[in-house]
Amino acid sequence: MIAALKDCNRLPCNAHLIATVLRNTFDFNKEQKKSFLFQNAKEVYLCIEACKRIVVYIKRSGRNLKLARTVKLMCDTRWNTLVNMLESVLASLPEILDLLIKNNETSKLEGWNAEIATELVNFLVPFRTVSVELQAKKTPTINVVLIRYHDLLKHCVVDSDKDHQVS
Repeated sequence: MIAALKDCNRLPCNAHLIATVLRNTFDFNKEQKKSFLFQNAKEVYLCIEACKRIVVYIKRSGRNLKLARTVKLMCDTRWNTLVNMLESVLASLPEILDLLIKNNETSKLEGWNAEIATELVNFLVPFRTVSVELQAKKTPTINVVLIRYHDLLKHCVVDSDKDHQVS
């Protein structure tokens, strides 16, 4: 489509732009040292890796059935599944901690930080909300693009009084 419309003034799909930026930011397919997160926010990277390790362990060991809510594993190519994974682990965290302690598997928690996971979820949820809104199939969305763009820009402004820097 892009090649076919190369001579036209084409507006890119904003939902796809958001997805591309976030997918590249949270790209776990890259070698660790080339990862944007590993280079710029190592604690966040390690927290996400720990979360994945916890979820894989729970699912593969069959312990997912012992939780009141199932945990969800992220798909590396879909950034929004990262939010779902973090939310599912945070929602079941007390049960997960009990399970890991009872089975002497606390090493799975290495790198996990519930505070960072919560901050990451709080940061990413507005992006997910806007993406879903802009992907509407039966209603036009061009009228909300600029409004949501500014909403997300405001959301990304760092408030030094309440935000803290994650290294």
